[in-house]
Amino acid sequence: MLITLRVLHGQVERVIRTDKDTITVGRSKGCTIAIDDPGLSRTHCQFERTGTRLFVRDLNSRNGTRIEGELVSKSVVRPRERITCANAVITFESMEKEPDADDPGMKTVELLLERARPVSSSVNPEAQRLQRMLEMLAPLLRGLDREKSLQGILDAAIALLRAERGFLVLMGAGAPTVHLARNAQGENLAAADAGISRGILRRVLQEGVALLIDDASSDDALAALGSVHALQLRSVLCVPLPGTALQGALWLDHRAPRGGFDHRDLAIVPFFAELAVVALETGERFAEERSRARDLEEDVERGREELVRMSAVLDRVRGEEPLRHDFGRIPARSRAMRTAVRMADRAAGVDSSVVFVGPAGSGKEHLARAVHAQSSRREHPFVAVLCASLPAGLAETELFGRSAAADQPRARAIGGLFGSAAGGCLYLDGLQNLCAQAQAVLLRGLVQAEGGEGNPEVSLSGSVRIMTGSSLSLAHLVAAGRLDEDLRRRLDGLSINLPSLQQRIVELPELIDQLLLELQSPFTLGPEARRALCAHAWPGNLVELKSVLQRLALLRSRANPGRADVEQCIGEQTLPLRDAVDDLERRAIERTLDACGGSISAAARQLGLSRPGLRKMLRRLGLRDSPEPGN
Repeated sequence: MLITLRVLHGQVERVIRTDKDTITVGRSKGCTIAIDDPGLSRTHCQFERTGTRLFVRDLNSRNGTRIEGELVSKSVVRPRERITCANAVITFESMEKEPDADDPGMKTVELLLERARPVSSSVNPEAQRLQRMLEMLAPLLRGLDREKSLQGILDAAIALLRAERGFLVLMGAGAPTVHLARNAQGENLAAADAGISRGILRRVLQEGVALLIDDASSDDALAALGSVHALQLRSVLCVPLPGTALQGALWLDHRAPRGGFDHRDLAIVPFFAELAVVALETGERFAEERSRARDLEEDVERGREELVRMSAVLDRVRGEEPLRHDFGRIPARSRAMRTAVRMADRAAGVDSSVVFVGPAGSGKEHLARAVHAQSSRREHPFVAVLCASLPAGLAETELFGRSAAADQPRARAIGGLFGSAAGGCLYLDGLQNLCAQAQAVLLRGLVQAEGGEGNPEVSLSGSVRIMTGSSLSLAHLVAAGRLDEDLRRRLDGLSINLPSLQQRIVELPELIDQLLLELQSPFTLGPEARRALCAHAWPGNLVELKSVLQRLALLRSRANPGRADVEQCIGEQTLPLRDAVDDLERRAIERTLDACGGSISAAARQLGLSRPGLRKMLRRLGLRDSPEPGN
């Protein structure tokens, strides 16, 4: 069998014809249909032919497989149905027996197919009518606003059946009530101006049958109804709403005495009545879900407020004083972050060195800037330098604006980074990456400042406040041989530990709002998107969060991103399983080695490995296997 599929991705459309019984779709080049789309899984889904039927099966993909918008795991595919996989749309065109090129009867078949094409809708009035109905109703079935859907359904019925007015009537408190009234101009009518016969409604509702009245005034069975004469009713089409949960009717009328409606209209109007029931029931369910979601969000918010209140009470019980400086722009609901802000408050009131310890991307520099902004040096510069970027041979020039070969006693002024930060603060970011030569240069400058050695005119004492940021404490760096002990004594001061983003996940909503404000984002995040963000582990902490929000701004600059958009942006950083395991092992070994001062034996015992086994892992992961002291 020859299967024909039409693939549309971006602005590129291609037609695939194959006789394979299994057709795979995905990002992998090994797939039958390979599509370069980050939203696709490596093997996203596959088409399977069974006899004369074609099935599509989702292969546990990240974003799912949909047929005409409906999420499926396995389903039969009918001709002309569209299968959506991330940003690609695949249309099943046909499945037919592969023709024999030498068959002389093929030309006859092609001729018959040409003659069997359907009549154009421009020629067939019934086809025109059906096409118009589908065009009017298609947008209505995509929305969740019940009243707008009902208005659209009633307007479509009025337009298609050439009625002058339309009414949706529901039973309420034992009596029929007009829920919606519209005219041919698409305007709402007041319920008082409905002008419908309750006698006709009662008959339709009691008997459960549709009524087509060509001329109400000449119908013997209706002539006795006073409302027919009073309202001067002529052509009426009234059908009951299907189902038992809702009781009501759809009413259409026309002032033409005869010929306003015919038997074809009577066959079509129940379809509109069924759509009205679907819109009513769906709208009610979504209203209940929205109400439950709002209640849940309010419960969560109340829980957060109660947590903050209880934390404040606990702080007072412990005798902790209120903050003396303004750190209100830093969310601190979690206990670890409250402790960090309290230490920062103390650091802002003194002029000593400060060490910020925390994982990469946890906001160490941001908190250091906040401390500087609240300190007595706030009017002077805050200069940040990345330690890893300091070149070993030019460290003295970068830090002090002078060469190591210069005549120190004749130097008259401090330049470089220290000169730029004069009177303010110099922040050394990533101290664990400061090379040994740069450490020696920095130590010599600090020693001269403290002891007055060299030229007194170049003294640093009281000129610059030094703050440092590190992923490990200074004691761990010294134990691992990555920091000079004398330099540690001069840099060590107040130590502030910052938690990872996972440890302060309760503050994530506030952090998201702050970052969106900083990024001047053109969109807002709904509850579904926020829940997707809160469910992520954030190994890259605040840096990763900011990067994801920036990608969302690029991806959906004119609309509000949903859960799928968030998962797509986060998923771009997902590592293959083997790489993720290697990364986890690498970080665990690095932390253990740092804690054990670089001792292979101690680290192996703590990790439950043999020394040769740990050395083998170090070589496989590309980590430095340094000899142990004394070996």
